[in-house]
Amino acid sequence: MSGQHRSTQRRPPAAHTASDPDAALRAWLRRWAKTRPRQGFRRAYHDARDEGLSYAYVPALASIFQFQGPEAGGHLVYLNGSGLTGVTAVTFGSTPATSFTVDSDTEIAVFTPAGTSTVQVTVTVPNGISNGVSYTYVPVPTLTSVNPTSGPEAGGNTVVLTGTGLATGASVRFGIVASDFTVDSDTQITAIAVPGTGTVDITVITAGGTCNGVSYTYA
Repeated sequence: MSGQHRSTQRRPPAAHTASDPDAALRAWLRRWAKTRPRQGFRRAYHDARDEGLSYAYVPALASIFQFQGPEAGGHLVYLNGSGLTGVTAVTFGSTPATSFTVDSDTEIAVFTPAGTSTVQVTVTVPNGISNGVSYTYVPVPTLTSVNPTSGPEAGGNTVVLTGTGLATGASVRFGIVASDFTVDSDTQITAIAVPGTGTVDITVITAGGTCNGVSYTYA
């Protein structure tokens, strides 16, 4: 292009465009620093506030607890981060949470919507959307068999449970009594039978919920 300097063809940096809400603040800080080279951020913050300038912040998420839960949703989790006071929406993937409470500038309590697989959880404020933190939806477990199907009333024998979705097993119950167990894989759990009488249902509780029961008889 004849007669035109290359510099006129360059795109201006973001700080010089109308789409950057903090351009004015940055320009003010440069002018302020030239006249007050020995004063720090705290003084600059107060002076900027006195002149009506503000920073268009976007919140940052650091963690989520718990990081997994049932596909049906309705699970209470806590988001931790910074700049959360002005949050207007919490989203799991593309699905908004219907209920959340901003407890403080660093924590939000939220009930998960229904979903599947692993999604990114983000929060929204008028100035933008935060980074994402991962949340995994866990399917409801199932039990297909128990071996052996019976054992002594004194308990203490080994019982092998077979099914699906068992990897996040948090509890194994014989009737209403919890037993010791080991998660062998996503399809197998080895449990120690508790003392009992009659026939009871063995169930497994995971992050995805409570499975169907399989019968076990004390003989």
